[in-house]
Amino acid sequence: MSNDTILMPHERGWAVLHNGTLTKVYPSRHLAMQKLKDEMSRRLLKNQRTHQSEPTHPVATGKRGAKTRSSIEPLIDPPFQDEDESTPSS
Repeated sequence: MSNDTILMPHERGWAVLHNGTLTKVYPSRHLAMQKLKDEMSRRLLKNQRTHQSEPTHPVATGKRGAKTRSSIEPLIDPPFQDEDESTPSS
């Protein structure tokens, strides 16, 4: 996952958004975080396997520019607080 994946509160639990698109809603924050970590681990392992299968010496492909890796840490929005709940009642 990259910086364009966020976890935010949703009316049915916790929503995972990827590139601003709702991809999945989980009933608890813990479950949503666990699923994100599992998917990040799978993608990281897949990237490592792909990297290991690449030749040791770069091969001219006609493409210029270095590959950049994005961060795999998801952004997490703070829980929603209703304005009525934030002020103490007297």
